[in-house]
Amino acid sequence: MHIDGLQAAGYAHVRYADDVLILCRTREEAETALQRAGELLSRLKLRLSAEKTVISSFQEGFDFLGFHFGRRYIGVGKKSLKSFYAKVREATRRNQGDIPVEHVISEMNPKLTGWANYHRYGNNLVLFRNLDKWIRNRVRAYLRRRWRDRGRWKIHSAEELDQMGLARMEWRIPRHQQLKLFESPR
Repeated sequence: MHIDGLQAAGYAHVRYADDVLILCRTREEAETALQRAGELLSRLKLRLSAEKTVISSFQEGFDFLGFHFGRRYIGVGKKSLKSFYAKVREATRRNQGDIPVEHVISEMNPKLTGWANYHRYGNNLVLFRNLDKWIRNRVRAYLRRRWRDRGRWKIHSAEELDQMGLARMEWRIPRHQQLKLFESPR
């Protein structure tokens, strides 16, 4: 979308590649902005995506670039979280044969740290803690499938998994940034 067209029409907006978020004060203004954006795109022989085009408010909440924006918080978007779960499930599936757990961890760690680094500035501390627990349980289940200790399942502590090199997402969140998300600029 041509930026000058939206700026000339007086709309504040955020653009990343082909994703655009137009900020408006009222629903009527948003409907006018949507019509204007459609006109600008049609001049370029493009059209709006019907499934991605939504008029919403901060009270209702909306997803943009993998984040969910709500009235008082920024979190992880549903599609981004669903995709993350699928990647971890794929990496820790139990029918991989005799692949050592260290290899599984080394393949999974870049996915964990990349996703955590992208989402670390939202209000995600509790989510990251829960995901860390879930990921550790997935790795434990992978280990249990492969090794048994005298007929009993061996439990691996979080510290043992840390020593194996499993990344913790919670550690990617800078504590001081959690409070700065909605402070006004000075």
